[in-house]
Amino acid sequence: MRMGFRRRGLRLGLPIGTVSLMVLVVGFAGLASAAGGKPTFTFVSPSPSEGATLASDSVSLAFTYNKTPKQIKGLTCVLSGPSPSSGACDAPVASGSGSLSGKSYSGLANGSYTFSVTDATGPASGIRHFTIGVPARHIYWSNASVGVGRADIDGQNPNAAFISTGATGLAVDSGHLYWVTGSGNTIARADLNGQNVNANFITAGSSAFGVAFLYGLAVDSGHIYWTDTAGYIGRADLNGQNVNDTFIAVTTSVPPAPSTSLPTGVAVDSGHLYWTDQVTGAIGRADLDGQNVDRSFIAGAAGAATGPLSVAVDSGHVYWTTDLSGAIGRADLNGQNVNVSFISGAPGAQTIWLAVDSGHIYWTDGQQVSINRADLTGQNVNMNFMTGVAAFQLAVDAG
Repeated sequence: MRMGFRRRGLRLGLPIGTVSLMVLVVGFAGLASAAGGKPTFTFVSPSPSEGATLASDSVSLAFTYNKTPKQIKGLTCVLSGPSPSSGACDAPVASGSGSLSGKSYSGLANGSYTFSVTDATGPASGIRHFTIGVPARHIYWSNASVGVGRADIDGQNPNAAFISTGATGLAVDSGHLYWVTGSGNTIARADLNGQNVNANFITAGSSAFGVAFLYGLAVDSGHIYWTDTAGYIGRADLNGQNVNDTFIAVTTSVPPAPSTSLPTGVAVDSGHLYWTDQVTGAIGRADLDGQNVDRSFIAGAAGAATGPLSVAVDSGHVYWTTDLSGAIGRADLNGQNVNVSFISGAPGAQTIWLAVDSGHIYWTDGQQVSINRADLTGQNVNMNFMTGVAAFQLAVDAG
């Protein structure tokens, strides 16, 4: 008897087109898996947080991308806002199983910004929002009869009577403006907008040698300092308390003998206090706690001219004016490489007071009745930065 049988097998029952589609899907899934899953951008430090407000005109954005550099065909970074920009992002570099890239911008105007990054191979994109809110910066000057003047840091919009009270010494920090009043032994304070004037913020001055007169002012994160023509550097807390009229004895004589020093200008940095001495012709220095006093830190700072009058300091140098010589001196922070004619003014110019910020040095000119400016390198001297300004001492907002 013949026995029949049926060939065993699998019947897919799928059209050829369907099979092809499945192969393509599997292929794309494999590519995505190789690239780390769905393409995504992740913002990392130093990127600002979403919606942050920055007090700087510069920003750096960085992001990781879960594709390797070889899998990236082209990243485009776009910044929209008051200072727009568009172009290639930084070249991606390997980071973990993906890549790292970013973009930096500087000189941005205040306002709201949107940063976006896209990959030419798409469809991934990343977006971050932030705001640039740089406080307006100003230059301030004192006038004994008019008061405290103010202008924009570029010299525009001058207001000779920003605060209408006679002033000599002058200093500014992130919250307040300080000045020596016409009485000579009182320090006043006001908000940076000129409001909330306290004409008797600090009453100070040593009478060891008779009538004292406060002259220069400086301020740091914890204290306000002043020079006293009686021969001392005084100090008080920023709230006006704990007044110490004889914080540093600049004079080497003993009362009631006449003072052998005449401190005028004073400046402060993160480690030291500096002052000028009209009698000895030197610039002195001490630690911020008043110790390690060096009354001749820079000896002969004025050269053959009248003793140094004002002093300023930045991260690399000490600067000073040599009264009536028309010159500005400079030395390294360690007191070396002294140049008494770092900037030479016009013949007969009377350099009185100076101030510095991160890009420029400013000084008052008693003969030209102006405020002048130069680069910190001593180049691009502008003897007409602000004209017709009867200014004595200067201060500038940090920047």
